[in-house]
Amino acid sequence: MLSSISSSESAKRAPVWALMSFVVTLLTVGLASELLIRSQVLPQDSFAQHRSILESVDTPDAAFGDSHTARGFAAGQGFVNLAFPSEGIAHMAWKTQMYFADRTPGRVILQADPHFFASYRLRRQFEAYSDPSPRLLYLADPRHRARLPGYWTRFVESGFKLDSKVVQTADGALLSPGDFAALSPRAQILEARKRAIVHQIGADERVQLAQQAYAGMVTSLTEQGAEVCMVSYPVTRAYRDAVGAAHQPMIDFFQGTALRNGSRYVDARSTVTDQSLFRDSDHLNAQGAAAFMDQLLSACFGERPS
Repeated sequence: MLSSISSSESAKRAPVWALMSFVVTLLTVGLASELLIRSQVLPQDSFAQHRSILESVDTPDAAFGDSHTARGFAAGQGFVNLAFPSEGIAHMAWKTQMYFADRTPGRVILQADPHFFASYRLRRQFEAYSDPSPRLLYLADPRHRARLPGYWTRFVESGFKLDSKVVQTADGALLSPGDFAALSPRAQILEARKRAIVHQIGADERVQLAQQAYAGMVTSLTEQGAEVCMVSYPVTRAYRDAVGAAHQPMIDFFQGTALRNGSRYVDARSTVTDQSLFRDSDHLNAQGAAAFMDQLLSACFGERPS
């Protein structure tokens, strides 16, 4: 009888203990994640400096895009690089509207890469930059919360220390090391194929909406007097082979948009042939960005920097 009562009471307590264990685990993970952000991420967070540059510089010549521009356009020569990794068309449109709200645009470089229309990009919701004031919990910041799995993965893989090798220039570029040519030919092909799968173009209706937003951005800038140059950035031969002809409709869209707006379109995907100038299959490294700079400005604006 007593054994029966004891078993019954234990059964009743089991859900309570399970709930308490879950709460304790959740709090532990949360506190560990907050500590990771404060001790490892914030000291080398390039976003804070990026935001400061966006809000403080005053130059009419600017470049916008995602990591292809951030890492592939060395800036300087009168330009500021206002691109940031993982941002898409919505962020570009928002930034150009905000940045040129109180200044007349000059030479404007807009990234024109087909992967802007990849499924994962089209699913991503736009969020304007949040209030930069210090937070009680940085874990509550949507930007950090969304990147938390990546933080933990890199933290563990790097031996429990996050150490960014990215160099952020005063002009906003995020220049990276890396040598794609150091990989074996097989490894190059496999990496490029993985990227090509991620960059598969999304559903037609979402692509059309994104194209409308991009075209509207170009039209708005040209109407303000900007000299717009749309650029498809260099990628490796392995990446081009992996993508094949799948991205050609997006290239046609960029060409058509430039033609309708009297802008210039530069297809630079195959212009950098030295594979050691790439950090991975579709991003230039710091040396590649420096080597590409003069070529880009010449192709876009018919001039070479002095």
